[in-house]
Amino acid sequence: MAFCMNCGTQLPETAKFCNKCGTPTGAAPAMSAPAENAVPDNQHDALNKAIRSASNYLNDNIPQGSKTVILVQAGTKKLSDYTVDRFIANAANDGKFAAADRKQLDLIRTQMNLQVSGEIDGKRALEAGSLSGAQTIVTVMMRRLDEVDDDHDRYRMKISVLDAQTAQVRGMYSGDMTISHELSWL
Repeated sequence: MAFCMNCGTQLPETAKFCNKCGTPTGAAPAMSAPAENAVPDNQHDALNKAIRSASNYLNDNIPQGSKTVILVQAGTKKLSDYTVDRFIANAANDGKFAAADRKQLDLIRTQMNLQVSGEIDGKRALEAGSLSGAQTIVTVMMRRLDEVDDDHDRYRMKISVLDAQTAQVRGMYSGDMTISHELSWL
């Protein structure tokens, strides 16, 4: 039986990341130096909970086994990269649908000249589906809404699930979160 070294959650033996806090399995406790896209301990809960909640929505709204491309637009490349990494990890651990890996996503971004903060409309989603051979495209837009107080900002995560062949919207999800300014390095 495996457990997360960061939060203690019981994990499936094949898990690569904790479904609760996003910590890689086998990772050293939080005292070790953080990886490039790692979020400092105790500062990532709101963001990871929002991503986990959105991942649960995707699990319910993407056809079982569907090849899926997840495209994230956020304020910074680091935040986009962190967010897409968490979505890919959740998809891999949950086993409901097959998410394109980071290397494939970076190639799609380059070929489509996608910017981290650019929007993806139906036409661009069809292009991403064609380039990747995916059946489903997920677009994630994270926007800063306002400053809650001196230490926190409020963000909205808006997700669209699109059929990669028709650009028909299969579902939409939206959730707000309050994130510490200490995450501003993302």
